[in-house]
Amino acid sequence: MFVNGYTGTITQNIPLTISGNYSQSSGTVTLTQANTIGSTSLSGGTLNINNASAIGTGALNLSGGTINNTSGAAITLPNNVQNWSGSFTFTGTSSLNLGTGAVTLSANSTVTITNSTATLTEGGIIGGGFSLAEGGSGTLILSGNNTFTGGLSLNGEPWISIMQGALGTGTFAIANGVTIDNTSGAAITDSNNNAQTWNGSFTFTGSSSLNFWYGCRDHDRIFDSDSHGQYFDRRRGDLRKRLFTS
Repeated sequence: MFVNGYTGTITQNIPLTISGNYSQSSGTVTLTQANTIGSTSLSGGTLNINNASAIGTGALNLSGGTINNTSGAAITLPNNVQNWSGSFTFTGTSSLNLGTGAVTLSANSTVTITNSTATLTEGGIIGGGFSLAEGGSGTLILSGNNTFTGGLSLNGEPWISIMQGALGTGTFAIANGVTIDNTSGAAITDSNNNAQTWNGSFTFTGSSSLNFWYGCRDHDRIFDSDSHGQYFDRRRGDLRKRLFTS
């Protein structure tokens, strides 16, 4: 099934069974039912995923376009395997969890979250030899023990929650104005020793402690919004510094 060249809006009213690939490059399609779909590919247009089983259990291939959840409630997908081969946008009318299916980066990809109150969660292990960037103003939660090697960049004014191993193995670049946090409920150490580039002042919320080990670069300031001893550890050579708010 293909939605290519169409500029209108399609809203689903009955369940779909598609043995092959659902492909969309234009228009707005809202999936509201539990469907059986071989795989789903989005390269353009807007796909509203308004049911936890809207795309079935097949692969989700994202190379462009916009995904959203306009159902009015948070939705978690059933661990679909994913391929990210380009940049895409999450509008975030309601929060969306893409599940824990493995993600392959087959090109440098930027995830832009346009709604400042929106949360997009990716719990699968992200692998591949390319880079991942986040832009926009919403929240991205990465909770997989990721292995991608191209680096993670935070641009604009996003908010990102980092779990154990979430940074992959490449350079971690933080732009001015970014907020990062650890919402796992336990202290985390960046055991991959990622090289880091700090390009301005950023905020660490401090829901739980976060330790940037050997890779940390000494750029600008860290603002810790927690007054109860949350901290960054910074180690360069044999020198460790802890920064606390007073």
